[in-house]
Amino acid sequence: MKSKITLILILVFIFFRGISQVPNDLNLEISGGDVKKIEKNKENFEEAQKIYKKAVSLYEAIPAPDTSKDFDYESYNEKVEEAMKMLLEGMEMYSAATDQVFSIYKDGANDFWEEQRKEGHVPIGLEKARYLELEAGIAYDKATVRKQFARESMDFLEAVSYVNQCNKLEAEALQNMGRALQIYQDFPVEYNYQWVDDINIEEIIAQKQAEREARNEKLFGKHKQEVKPQNEEIGIIEREPVEPEPIVGEVTYRVQIAAHTIKMEDSFIKQIYKGDREVSEIQEDNWYKYQIGNYKSFAEAQKQLEEANVARAFIVAYLEGEKINVKEARKIAP
Repeated sequence: MKSKITLILILVFIFFRGISQVPNDLNLEISGGDVKKIEKNKENFEEAQKIYKKAVSLYEAIPAPDTSKDFDYESYNEKVEEAMKMLLEGMEMYSAATDQVFSIYKDGANDFWEEQRKEGHVPIGLEKARYLELEAGIAYDKATVRKQFARESMDFLEAVSYVNQCNKLEAEALQNMGRALQIYQDFPVEYNYQWVDDINIEEIIAQKQAEREARNEKLFGKHKQEVKPQNEEIGIIEREPVEPEPIVGEVTYRVQIAAHTIKMEDSFIKQIYKGDREVSEIQEDNWYKYQIGNYKSFAEAQKQLEEANVARAFIVAYLEGEKINVKEARKIAP
């Protein structure tokens, strides 16, 4: 019985070993005072994890109850209560740290919208940031509910499960709120952030549309009856593998400094790139993209990338005017 409990605790708490509660893939502009608060709360997250481990160790050390008349249930309950108290102490410290960091991110987002309102602007192209902010709020509210469940639980293992769920949801809330703030601060530029587990807003919209259609179909039935061909057998046609055709043509490289779903003013481009190279604007995949140069080799483009000194700029490649993967391009024009 005890070994089974130990295994459960290990599985439940394995989440805490690798968690990075404060997102480390952001480049936010935050005031000095708030930076100090975030750094302090990073320490609080680590301290809370230590308290969790102490609570688990304390619980594991408690002898399992037996049916003998000599077993001291009063002492057993006191020790379980002590472990539970320590567990909840860690949870409160963890959540208090989350609250502070979340408030910093949320206030930053609110400041963005307030500034836009004062300027009379109606910013467009922020669907992804709005979605992330919404998801952050949902995760934060769910964490609050799990936290209350943990407080009300009378069973240590059950409380551990709720605490784990709470902290995981809090991490999700901070990640999404921080990413939303990053997009707001970079507006009207939207970069290729390459975040781990990043969402694709087009896929989200398509998924929501499919869900709505499925609900409507369930409620009202199909509007059109599908007609299936009669006496038609379905088989699998095996084809010989086709070798990819070699890439042939002239390859050029460019340095992309900015991109967005809306057209950017020249004055804003000059704030991003302060060099003397000409910046060209192209429309590609419903985006306005701003690029420097037409270089015959990757080395030339790499040199210009360094000279441009633009945060999160990157190199793109084209074959006869059509965009291709940089890795493939370098096979032709290293």
